[in-house]
Amino acid sequence: MTITNQTRRESWKTVKPTIKTRQDAVLETLTRLTCFPEPLAVTAEKIADQMGVNIYTIRPRLTELMQAGKVKAISKIQSPVTGKRIARYQVAE
Repeated sequence: MTITNQTRRESWKTVKPTIKTRQDAVLETLTRLTCFPEPLAVTAEKIADQMGVNIYTIRPRLTELMQAGKVKAISKIQSPVTGKRIARYQVAE
């Protein structure tokens, strides 16, 4: 096993017990940010900013929530931070 595989596995063991809690926090924040008379969509950057965490902790949780059918990516916009195209998310119906 390579060093990077070992460190990745060690990190996963640390993070795994908290995944559900983190997913719930992301879903709750997304719900709060998008629950208006007409559903809105927000970026991972916005969710991370609202939660006060690094975006790299949000993106994997959004992917997991999308795979679980709880969140959907509905459009793309240009990021004001990076200038790259990024997805906007919404709670799945």
